Amino acid sequence: SGSMVQSILIALLVCSLVNAPKFYGGRDEISYYGIRPIIQEFTSWINENVPEDGRLVFAGPSVHAYGRGHTAYLPLLSGREMMGCDYYGFPPGMVEYDYPPRATRNMPGGIHRFMTLHGASHVIAYEQRYIDYFRSEPELFEEDITLTDPAESKNNVYVIFRITGAEGRFYEGSGKVKATFNKINVSFENAPPERVVVRYNWNDRFEAKPPVRLFPFDTGEGAIFIGVEPNGVKDVCIRYRSKF
Repeated sequence: SGSMVQSILIALLVCSLVNAPKFYGGRDEISYYGIRPIIQEFTSWINENVPEDGRLVFAGPSVHAYGRGHTAYLPLLSGREMMGCDYYGFPPGMVEYDYPPRATRNMPGGIHRFMTLHGASHVIAYEQRYIDYFRSEPELFEEDITLTDPAESKNNVYVIFRITGAEGRFYEGSGKVKATFNKINVSFENAPPERVVVRYNWNDRFEAKPPVRLFPFDTGEGAIFIGVEPNGVKDVCIRYRSKF
């Protein structure tokens, strides 16, 4: 109704009158960073140490660690793929705020196998429970570097481990894979093989131009990856099929 709209506008005006002097009264000097120093150091390290066909896993929830923001922008800055449970601020209940998934955490050796199965080469943690666990399994996780964010007072020490037995991006066959927004490119330097399987989760909406054929490949370990029959095509482009 008109009276309700009028009440809302008056409330907004009152809030503005209260907050505007506080906002514009902040005249003290403060440093501004387009990218915080810890993120510059972190992404540089990732680019130099995580191989192009590897992946970085965020153990546990990320929340506001790693630069006080969600981690969705880090793959773009570093040029490497990553795995985690909360790239964005998902509502509670939409995702499990822990990672790797509970089923693998409850299985002996399950955390390591989940990571190698999905082509991960490194894992990072700030929670002490995960740091202690990885350090207790030195034959599976080799401690590499510790990064510290001096601008934070908690959740500011990040320990990165190298995952032993990392298996790369191909579950079956070989070639080169590059993934961007709504595109997975699979290419072959020589004659394309009869088929390959890449470590990306299958979705029924995936498509590629004929004569390429895509198919779901069940690993038998709780993951279904993308199978590709190139049929002579050296550069395969996989995309989501539009719903419209």
